[in-house]
Amino acid sequence: MRFRLLGISLLGSGIFGFEKNRPTTFTYPFRSLINEFHMFWDAPTGSLSIKLVAANATYNQPST
Repeated sequence: MRFRLLGISLLGSGIFGFEKNRPTTFTYPFRSLINEFHMFWDAPTGSLSIKLVAANATYNQPST
């Protein structure tokens, strides 16, 4: 638990301190939560990769 908090704090300091970025999660927390559930459902059903390709997103697909 301590390592997780350390990692989150380092991540937050990098985002806010160096990049001067404010994540959309803070602006639209409910929308972000809903999208997390969508991705959580799409990953095991296999439709996540299809949606990423449709959105022209680049990602590294594991080789099988």
